[in-house]
Amino acid sequence: MRKLRKSLFDVILRERDVHPEAGCQNQEEMLQLLSKIAAERTDLEQQAIYHEIKLREDQMSTAMGRGIAIPHARVEGLEQSYIFVAQNRHGLEWDSPDGRMVRLLILILSPKESPNAQIQILQCLANVLHNRDSAQALVSSNDPSFIWASLRNELNASRHCNID
Repeated sequence: MRKLRKSLFDVILRERDVHPEAGCQNQEEMLQLLSKIAAERTDLEQQAIYHEIKLREDQMSTAMGRGIAIPHARVEGLEQSYIFVAQNRHGLEWDSPDGRMVRLLILILSPKESPNAQIQILQCLANVLHNRDSAQALVSSNDPSFIWASLRNELNASRHCNID
């Protein structure tokens, strides 16, 4: 008997998309920086990306606790999903449910026309980020290769994400 397969989403996560030591002082600066990085990689307008990220963040904080936030947005003009990672050693106030400062940010951008992509990617990342030891290892690591490989491995293990 053949099983029906859920949609497979293309996700781009490159090692160069992990940015250690982002020297931002606050949430606004970090969202601007992530928008700039995303705009350079996607050839979309920085302000359009920022607007979508900020709109989502204003609805509800994307901090999940344990020093991690996952800002995300669906953006017009994307053909596939992208993941960008930034770290801030000092931590940023992000209205986290556990009150901890955010040190690791994982930005997910997905096509506006593909609303399920974002949900599937978040589910893929949930396994590694909800495990206390794995989350702590990611937050405390200063090795971009380790962060990239950990996230990539988790996404590769999923049946819903096709990593490029």
